Amino acid sequence: MVLGALPFVALGFAIGNVINPTGVGPIINLSFFALSFASGIFVPLSQLPDVLQNIAPYSPFYLLGQLAWHAIGAQTGSISNAIWLLALYGIIFFGLAVFAFRREEQHTFG
Repeated sequence: MVLGALPFVALGFAIGNVINPTGVGPIINLSFFALSFASGIFVPLSQLPDVLQNIAPYSPFYLLGQLAWHAIGAQTGSISNAIWLLALYGIIFFGLAVFAFRREEQHTFG
């Protein structure tokens, strides 16, 4: 579960390097709330619109939720796909964070 949170840390760093420091808190909270709602964390997938039902199983929030369900003993299927997709999201978000950091550093220091 701790390793499953790493993609979200990297996403937070990426957003933090792109947005103004005074406005980053509300932007991160709003985006994470919207993404978690769209991934079926707050309501069952069957109650979401058809588009979200098809996209949600590939959402990092949904995948982390699958790991959480598996951790408490609720077998929802194989978790190997969730682990690999979260690792892929981690690599992508970490790359975005590095790119945003370098861009911000170059903008600040020339």
